[in-house]
Amino acid sequence: MLRFLKTHFATGVKIILFLIGISILYIVSKLVLSDTLFFKNILIAYAASIATVLQWFDSFQFDAITGNISFNGNITRSLSGLAFKFIPLAFVILFFIPRKIGKTILIFLAATLAFYLISVLRFLNDFFTPSILSGFFFSIIVSLRFLTLYFVLKYKIGLHQSLTNYFNKIDVKVVETFHFSFHKLLMVVAMVPAITGFFDWFLISDWNVFVDGLSYLILWLSNAMLWLLGFSEAYVYGKYILLNNYWLYLGTNCLGVGLMVVFSSLIFAIRSPLANKLIFVTVGLVILLLMNALRIVVILLYIYLNQIPQQLIDDYHNLSNNVFYIVVFGIILFYINKFQFVKLRIDKK
Repeated sequence: MLRFLKTHFATGVKIILFLIGISILYIVSKLVLSDTLFFKNILIAYAASIATVLQWFDSFQFDAITGNISFNGNITRSLSGLAFKFIPLAFVILFFIPRKIGKTILIFLAATLAFYLISVLRFLNDFFTPSILSGFFFSIIVSLRFLTLYFVLKYKIGLHQSLTNYFNKIDVKVVETFHFSFHKLLMVVAMVPAITGFFDWFLISDWNVFVDGLSYLILWLSNAMLWLLGFSEAYVYGKYILLNNYWLYLGTNCLGVGLMVVFSSLIFAIRSPLANKLIFVTVGLVILLLMNALRIVVILLYIYLNQIPQQLIDDYHNLSNNVFYIVVFGIILFYINKFQFVKLRIDKK
């Protein structure tokens, strides 16, 4: 392991390996654990305890069979909103080659309590926050989870001198590349849901012409892709794309505007010639548009071909968001490694 850490990879490769490792832990904890009966029973018990806490605020009801929480006739699928996966993920980070067991246990308990309170906050937001603000506040709640995980990771790094030295070396290279440190870059990554939420749920909600135009473009691209794949029965109606009895709605928060802003901001934060930044941002935004259109196609075809119930679409939508984030940061790392200081010349005849 130490020999591997000392391997002289390019800085961008080191960063992407680190991000991929964390992402794999996150996705595996989400996909593998959710299929076990034991884990589902834990989720129901966890949701029941949260419902008990919510009853301190008002008369919430909990269905022990489905795990649903209801209030004043409104019902939410609590099991998909608990984000319980962050707890085993924090456990793996802290107790893989552990140090200072007593303090590490306390840090794990503190992180578990933080995740628990954030889940309570999430359901209070679902039921009490006005709809115009609930989406934005939800994105902040998601970022709070990732920030908690970041502080767990930061504590873990500080326990191992080899990890500290390794990250310090990366930090030097990151400072040379960006205008801030590696740890600040990780905090920016953790804050991506809140930043994107500000634009997607709040800032552009009243930009009707822009939203309608971008929605039409993305759905038109998705429909064209479906036609090229042989699904000529697909069609667009308003902000819906339909394939027989299956459909997807492209909401304002699904346009990817916030992620485009984050992508552009990070590219412009890199120490690089302005011309390189402008060209790459332009190409990158086109790629993000095509990716968003392709994401819609993949989700719609998956639920259509596998006859997935319409109400379960959110699970696949959320998973696609995680993949989307990973690809975006992969594009940024490509810029750092391949395009950052490429000399752009125009031959004069």
